[in-house]
Amino acid sequence: GVVFRGRGGVFCAGGDLKSFGRMSSGQAGYHEIHALSLAGAELFDAVAALPQYTIMAVEGAAVAGGLGLTCLGDYVVATRDAKFALSEVRIGLTPAQIAPFVIQRLGLRVGRSLMLTGARFVGEEAHSMGLVDAVAEDAGAVSAAIDEQKKLLMGAAPGAVAAIKAQVAQL
Repeated sequence: GVVFRGRGGVFCAGGDLKSFGRMSSGQAGYHEIHALSLAGAELFDAVAALPQYTIMAVEGAAVAGGLGLTCLGDYVVATRDAKFALSEVRIGLTPAQIAPFVIQRLGLRVGRSLMLTGARFVGEEAHSMGLVDAVAEDAGAVSAAIDEQKKLLMGAAPGAVAAIKAQVAQL
């Protein structure tokens, strides 16, 4: 498996706001915007295509692209006080790169609402809407949840995990 885990109270805060500012102000040219967009798409597609079981361990903020990355986890654990939002709409952008993953994880109704409002929410709410599989009190409990998943996976054949993930991706 592969574990994605942030440090210092941040899981992932999304893209570079300075670059987004250059785009929205007209300072960035077509080629710069296109390259940045492709790089984002490649990152999310690469994580989504991993044949290994993926664990997203969210402590602190997982906003914008960070929430999109969270949606790619086969298992997501977050601290109770983890902060989530699809904040793109608040700065005049759309979450185009991550929208398919958000909808796949949360469904059309919830995903659309989060994208349109930029609503902020925490770990318990993320759990109730299906974004998070387990809520942990603190970083130590996150580590324990990761260890528990690792124990479960010890009996899983890697080739079978990869085949199942490939099959499910076709649905």
